[in-house]
Amino acid sequence: MFCRLRSASTFSRSCPFAGPSCFHSSPQRLLARTRGVPPGRKPLAATTIAAPNTERKESQPLARDDVRLNAFLTKIYTTTGWGILGMFGSAQLLTATGLAFSVSPLMLAGGGMLTAVGSSMALTRMRPVYEITGGNARVAVDPPARQAAFAGCCVGFGMMTAPMFAMVSAVNPTVIPAAAVAALGTMSGAGLYALNAKGDSINAWGPALTGSLLGLIGVGVGGIAASYLGYPQAAAALHSVSTYGGVIVFAGLTAYDTKVAVDMHAAGEPDHLLAASQLFMNFSNLFTRFMHIFGAMDD
Repeated sequence: MFCRLRSASTFSRSCPFAGPSCFHSSPQRLLARTRGVPPGRKPLAATTIAAPNTERKESQPLARDDVRLNAFLTKIYTTTGWGILGMFGSAQLLTATGLAFSVSPLMLAGGGMLTAVGSSMALTRMRPVYEITGGNARVAVDPPARQAAFAGCCVGFGMMTAPMFAMVSAVNPTVIPAAAVAALGTMSGAGLYALNAKGDSINAWGPALTGSLLGLIGVGVGGIAASYLGYPQAAAALHSVSTYGGVIVFAGLTAYDTKVAVDMHAAGEPDHLLAASQLFMNFSNLFTRFMHIFGAMDD
């Protein structure tokens, strides 16, 4: 369950058969200049007044940019949070109604994948409408159809998660909140690293993350094949690689997606819904893997 979709857009991502895109922004830097005073002369009053005023004028655009970036990131995290609640709500509803137990897990997961893939493709194909606020900030306003596509993606991931969610709820319900906290903690650490990293080094992670996603697909398919062919030890080993390796890969993707979101804002394309959809999919994949890890501790 590690589908990440991409459109022709610069900032979106495809199902792991196509790699993460990489956008490099080059924001302008304001440099303060100071002027010296010739020896033996006293500084003029205009000089002493102009320097602080110039410094304040140069710092004001940077302060406004920081405020706008923080507002943009807050909108991304809030939207991601609503998506997580939608996924949990869908999985809990299927569990409470008994559908997660009565419907074939393969059918439920397959239907959820089709829903998530279709919704994600629709989301990336539709573009937001950008408006200028009173503070001259450019913000994205999403049409109802695009918001519905994001909701459909969350419901689809909830359907894919429901079989395991129901099984874990019946065996040890405490695994679910523990896995959620672990996933959020991992994403928080990765996001903070990306926000404090210097330069564009994280942008270069794209090819490595693409290869890692393809590797996870191969390991998953190999594990299924080994299980059906009667090699349980090989299947268990490949499952462990997919589980623990996936934690590392999706932590890296969270840092990468955070940097891409910052670049989107710097480029004047603050598409918070698209950025939130990427972070939401990272959370979903981390959450299921932590459920596997914590659930195995009870065996």
